[in-house]
Amino acid sequence: MPITQNGSAASGDSGGSIVTSITFSATVNAGSNKLMMCGAALYSNSTQVVSGVTFNADAFTAVPSGAVEAASGDRADLWYRLGPDEVTGNVVISLSSGAYLVGGVSCWDGVHQTTPLGTAGTASGNSTAPSVSGVVSATDEIVLDGLAGFPVAYPIATADAPQAELWDRQSGTSKEFGAGSYKAGAASTTMSWTLTDVTDWALV
Repeated sequence: MPITQNGSAASGDSGGSIVTSITFSATVNAGSNKLMMCGAALYSNSTQVVSGVTFNADAFTAVPSGAVEAASGDRADLWYRLGPDEVTGNVVISLSSGAYLVGGVSCWDGVHQTTPLGTAGTASGNSTAPSVSGVVSATDEIVLDGLAGFPVAYPIATADAPQAELWDRQSGTSKEFGAGSYKAGAASTTMSWTLTDVTDWALV
């Protein structure tokens, strides 16, 4: 069974405020062998981290090595849950302490339920070209990413082809932004974005 997207991605943000959590609605449709992925982007300054993610009150698990922090404190995290409930429910992303926060989720059918994940790849920098390379995958898999940045002015972030964007939003004017995308897997995969302004970024 190929991996296919279950419904549409959903996202939320802190609205330009420093918060300890955000809540937004997402829908999981009927399907089989489901996996729900969550990407979180926050301005952590090395002190704030994602402390938990839930959907319909069910807890997610942090992706092993699935977090990266830029020198500026921008942080990108990935979390996952196998077999999410087939409902419209609330996603809650919680932090250890207050920060600007953006988050998004996507759900997928046809995912191996014992070993659903490969090895995460991460990168960070300051440029208009966020990129992480060398992610090991295969032709019957998909690769997902989460991008975080804290610009002086919000840049337009565009996922490089053939990636398909899942979400792209900011937490307020000149505040944290976050985005997510996916593409088909390959033996060695690069995930990359193009920004209209130079900014610090973290990509997982």
